[in-house]
Amino acid sequence: MTMQFETEVVNGQIPVPTQYVEKLSSPIKVIIVSLYENSEDNVSVKRTADDGFGSLSKYANPELWSKEDSAWELAMKEKYDPR
Repeated sequence: MTMQFETEVVNGQIPVPTQYVEKLSSPIKVIIVSLYENSEDNVSVKRTADDGFGSLSKYANPELWSKEDSAWELAMKEKYDPR
């Protein structure tokens, strides 16, 4: 289940609206998105070569990019199509 709401942190805690409290009986994952992208408090992060982004690009095959849109369909045909 996904719940989305806006709130402000109060004393280091995230208050959850009462209509959602009953639904939080299991462990949850919280994703925080700042509404103030350009504020002074926003810390910018510089990407480094070691952060993982693009680390698999050496394995990319540009000739297969045109087949990406139909890749799932082709994989299912190969797996389930009787031969």
